[in-house]
Amino acid sequence: MAEENPDVGGGRTPEREQLISLVSHLEKERKRRLELEKKTQELEEELAKIKSELEKTQAALEDEHEKRVSTEEKIEKMQQTGMLEQWAELLDTGWDDADFGKYTSTKKNAKSLLKLLLRVGRIKSSMASSMLDVNRDVIDNWASLLGEKNLIRISNKKSGDYDIEITDYLRDRIKRLREKLRVRESANR
Repeated sequence: MAEENPDVGGGRTPEREQLISLVSHLEKERKRRLELEKKTQELEEELAKIKSELEKTQAALEDEHEKRVSTEEKIEKMQQTGMLEQWAELLDTGWDDADFGKYTSTKKNAKSLLKLLLRVGRIKSSMASSMLDVNRDVIDNWASLLGEKNLIRISNKKSGDYDIEITDYLRDRIKRLREKLRVRESANR
């Protein structure tokens, strides 16, 4: 009987089957490795983006922390010098005849913001900060104080760079004061 040639007639031997199986397995593993390498690269890119965002967020948080510490130091200084109590007294007694200069340690104060608003009517908080040459936190504090007294109105606060304008209440008070001054001046003539 003649021996059968494995190459002739497509006969398969166990060794050949094992070799085909190994080649097939190697090809699958190679594809899997390529997929894993691609996924790894995608994950590394995503990780790099996240790290970048975290660094930006950390820098922003550090800036915010510095601002808060600075504000707390200012408040503490105001408490030590009695300035905070003077401002509280000013808010309690009213604004009609207040000497704003004695309540601040600088030439610029909440009255400066009011004067600016009387000239321009409405202004963005960033522009007020720039025009008065004071830190934006100072404008925020002044706006908060003046808003509590219903002297100014703050709108679009959520946008960060909000609008500030004088209230109708303040306009009416100014008109009444001007009228009183006219009456006094005419009576003194």
